[in-house]
Amino acid sequence: MGKSDIAFSATISRGRHFFDVTYGYHSDTTAWYVPCGMKYSRWQSISRMFKASLWLTLFITILLAIFFIVFLGRHTQESSTYKSLVGSLSHACAVMVGVSVSQKPKSMSLRCFFFAWICYSLAVDTVFQAYLTTFLVDPGVKHHIRSMMELLKSGMLLGVSDSDIIFFNDSSEIFRETILKRRINCKFNISCFIWASKYYNISLVSTQMWYNEVSADINRHTLCRINDGDLEHSSIVMMLQKGSHFLNPINKVIEAIVQSGIFQHWITMTYYSKKIVKHFLKKHSDNDYHQLNLEHMQSSFYILVLGYLLSILVLIFECVHYSITRM
Repeated sequence: MGKSDIAFSATISRGRHFFDVTYGYHSDTTAWYVPCGMKYSRWQSISRMFKASLWLTLFITILLAIFFIVFLGRHTQESSTYKSLVGSLSHACAVMVGVSVSQKPKSMSLRCFFFAWICYSLAVDTVFQAYLTTFLVDPGVKHHIRSMMELLKSGMLLGVSDSDIIFFNDSSEIFRETILKRRINCKFNISCFIWASKYYNISLVSTQMWYNEVSADINRHTLCRINDGDLEHSSIVMMLQKGSHFLNPINKVIEAIVQSGIFQHWITMTYYSKKIVKHFLKKHSDNDYHQLNLEHMQSSFYILVLGYLLSILVLIFECVHYSITRM
């Protein structure tokens, strides 16, 4: 520093008592970053649309509908399909999935119940199809660590550099021992970033500027910031020798550039140019319209194949049963 009049390039204002520092022209935050939640598999889309309690309620509702159809069918002049359990199950499930029944009910009481069942099924189908399309396009992400308490209980490795240990000097003894026990030295190391993004087993202490710089090149949504994980808020400054006559002129220039928005525009354009390159390398962005393909519909085809296999098994059982009864 004795051979230069000014030092800059992302210098944090922390602990610069031996120098004169300019106005802060940018702010930075040192915080904990953890791996974001992993995406659910697309085949899990259908099971996640409703909670288990709601699926159970729908199943019980279908059983009750079958009971009422059989009860009303046997006490009125109806066809045999409305008097048997198999026929009533077929009609109830057909209405539930939006398929017409083979024979309409004749009695007024059964027609009223059937109309109510159609309205109920229409409401369920509308909600189901809306959620189905949403989950097929974007299956969502699993829960990730959101607080320091969750981080400490998770057993995850902690990427803390030697210079960042000072943030935990005033912490409780148990907290500091946990940090030191699971600490890995990661000082602005892109390997640690890739490790955390790929294997989801390490958290990092990082400045927001460095994180934005690295994530703009790799994948901006692989790490998430913890809600209560901020360690330091600081200003980016330039350093000058004590008593430098350059301090006031530089402060005036910095103040003019910051207040006019020019510096923020430079930052925005820097990250924006990287986003443009990344956008053309990606097949689509998260906000684009999606054309549904076989990958999106895999859960639907799993159920279709399962239905075919079940039908084949039932056919084989009926053929064997028919052969046995003929003997």
